[in-house]
Amino acid sequence: MKKLILFTLFTPAVLLLFGFIGWILSSHGAIGLFRFSIFLYILIFICVFGITLIGLFLWYWRFNRSNKGTGGNRLYIFLFSASLICIALFSFGFSQFLDFSHAENIKPIPQLSLPHLDKDNLHFAVGSDAHFGTETSNTTQTLAMLDQISNPANKYDAFFFLGDLVEYGFKNNQWSEASQAFTPVAAHVPIRFAPGNHDTLFGGISRYLNYCGQGTAESQNNSDLWYRVDIGNVHFLVLDLEWSTETYTKDQADWLETQLKDIPEEDWKIIMSHGFYYSSGTTLHGWDWFDNPETITGLTPLFEKYGVDIVFSGHNHYLEFLQHSGVSYVVCGGFGGKLDPIATYLSPSSIWHQAGHYGFTEVNLIGNQIILNFRDPDYAILKSITIIKP
Repeated sequence: MKKLILFTLFTPAVLLLFGFIGWILSSHGAIGLFRFSIFLYILIFICVFGITLIGLFLWYWRFNRSNKGTGGNRLYIFLFSASLICIALFSFGFSQFLDFSHAENIKPIPQLSLPHLDKDNLHFAVGSDAHFGTETSNTTQTLAMLDQISNPANKYDAFFFLGDLVEYGFKNNQWSEASQAFTPVAAHVPIRFAPGNHDTLFGGISRYLNYCGQGTAESQNNSDLWYRVDIGNVHFLVLDLEWSTETYTKDQADWLETQLKDIPEEDWKIIMSHGFYYSSGTTLHGWDWFDNPETITGLTPLFEKYGVDIVFSGHNHYLEFLQHSGVSYVVCGGFGGKLDPIATYLSPSSIWHQAGHYGFTEVNLIGNQIILNFRDPDYAILKSITIIKP
């Protein structure tokens, strides 16, 4: 009887344990979590724990057929308790992460049509990493920047937000907070989004697509995660690059090269993504948050080959301007998320780097030049840089 009870408990416990691991590893972008040593250690511990449980169960089942002896009773108690813990723990995990229902009171963030400008004059803003839903974020500063971008007096033609809108993409309440903040802006300025690793975390991808992926009719492909938009002779290629290259699929890579080939050489080519390429930064939890060798190797040769003019990204909570091999790079992850510590590594490609400041990037594209203004929440200019198109 004891063996039957244990078998009845142990089987679903092990299935839940390894099912949870399999689901995490197969979730969109979740593999990037394991760049952090702490999450990798947790994964290894859970796997080792599960294999050990199976081994102990088989030993108990075979060696203690009669369920007699102190050692057998102790092992039975351990396996019984461990099975209950696994069932409770991983059932709770699935209940938290597999709730794909979208709250009825949260509406998708409106996305106006982008302007059709024939003149060589475009004024837009770029920001990243608001991280709504965590106490470490400064929502007051985020709202101040949104007010500046939506202010009709500042005359923005578009706003690109490059990911990590929320802290935990699987939580409805955080999407509700973000939607309430961004919807008033979206009523005045066309907004386009790129997915961040926090947005799609643990099944959050369904919410990201529902709340932020509604305005990509211009995408010229079948994905709301990466797409192209054209405003006159200015062409934006928005990529799904969340942690590093985990979400940079072959389909996306082929699409990117096709688009770059298609754009006339004399036109402006602008890349938008959450994950960065060249950047200053520091080492945190076992990962180097600077000059990313994977994105540099996987994507920058295409940028250089096809004459990309400028690349915007977030992920690092800095403001920075860099140049490498004729391509300009902007990191603008200062839109309210907890600011990163002072960089311990300054990229050789860095021209200007600012830590400890919230802010976003204002872009004035006039004729053959781009004027970048890094602005703080009070709309003061922290740095102004001009780029001349060759």
